[in-house]
Amino acid sequence: MAYIVSQIVVCLLLAASIGFLIGWFLVKSLRKEKENLYIYSLKQDIKDKDDEWYRLKALLVNCEKREKALENEIKKQQEDHSLMDELKEEIKRLHSAIDAKNEEIENLKNSVDGYKELENSFEELKKSCEEEKEAFEKELHTSNAKLKECKESLFALNVDKPQEIKAEIIIPEDEKKNESFLAGLVELIKRHLNSKV
Repeated sequence: MAYIVSQIVVCLLLAASIGFLIGWFLVKSLRKEKENLYIYSLKQDIKDKDDEWYRLKALLVNCEKREKALENEIKKQQEDHSLMDELKEEIKRLHSAIDAKNEEIENLKNSVDGYKELENSFEELKKSCEEEKEAFEKELHTSNAKLKECKESLFALNVDKPQEIKAEIIIPEDEKKNESFLAGLVELIKRHLNSKV
């Protein structure tokens, strides 16, 4: 009986040791699996971090490019701004020049108006001179006709002393100033005819 008991105890010890070994291997394999899973998750995290790092690096490169582009744009805008300032100054100068030209134009318009007034005055004077010329030509024509009639009358007379008449026809200078030639001639003829009567 003791033998059976000893055999049972040995079997139990053997089963316990086998169970312990199986449990220990299972626990170890579970720990190994957990470690592997943890290492895998760490590797995955590292890979994700690497991807994030590369993405951030690419983003940084893009940001640097964009920064350079923005700096160039700012420089260009500053140049455009300085060019705008120059253009504003040029526009102000041109406005001043335009104002000066407008003033010159106003002065020229005033001069033209004065010239037109002078031209109108000249036209009126010319017209007046033409009218006086026409009147003078008419008067001269009538005077020539009357002088011709007087000459014919003188030649028609039987004059004994033509030299006296010729001498009396010459009018002194002070009489020329006071009366017209025709009036003096008529007066001379009247005096000569009265002296003959």
